[in-house]
Amino acid sequence: MKHIVIVFLFILSSFISFSQIEAEEINPKIYSTDTITWFGADFSLFKLANRKKNGQEEKLMKYIYAWNTQYRNYFTNVKMARLLSLKKVYKDFEFTNNVSDNYNESNWISSTRHSINYNDIENHISNFDSENDGIGLVYIIECFNKYEISKVHGYFVWFKIETKEILYIDKTEGKPTTGHLNSWGVEISWDKNMPKNKGMTGFWFQGMIDATIKFTFDYKENDPKEDEKEDEQY
Repeated sequence: MKHIVIVFLFILSSFISFSQIEAEEINPKIYSTDTITWFGADFSLFKLANRKKNGQEEKLMKYIYAWNTQYRNYFTNVKMARLLSLKKVYKDFEFTNNVSDNYNESNWISSTRHSINYNDIENHISNFDSENDGIGLVYIIECFNKYEISKVHGYFVWFKIETKEILYIDKTEGKPTTGHLNSWGVEISWDKNMPKNKGMTGFWFQGMIDATIKFTFDYKENDPKEDEKEDEQY
């Protein structure tokens, strides 16, 4: 009975943490600068929820490299500056590239929907190291969920690089689609290190694209500077 209570309290605390994240108002500090550092997609806390792939972790490891490579090449620092209407975006992919190149999570494929909580994110951000300073932005991939309606789950995390203080976490979901073209009509690039199955790579990659575009729309929609521009017109 004692063990059941402990498990229940752990699940409850995780739920509360996420409720607090989702209910939190956007921190105006993320709009206080026109220059940030973009760290790209981070698969450190990631799992694929697909019971049909259970036991194939080592065989499918290349897909993590493929998803990260496609995303890094598509959402460059220049493109993110344009999408977020920022003057300058520096790139620092060293940490996130190292994760995908050396991913060694033995049970990264699960039979159920994988989720992380605020403490997981906070502890993970404390490991970031960069020669840049100021505000950083990283897309932490939580789960590619193959059950019910397929979705890409993740969090765009704004944080202060020097102190690792989290400024804001934007929970996002993306809808993957079939085919070798992403949702913006750009063909997926390929190299010798990519897995042969472009379908699986492209399916989830397109979900990452969808989630990212939604995130950039939300960011600009809540930008107080945009409200000031509208007020000036009247």
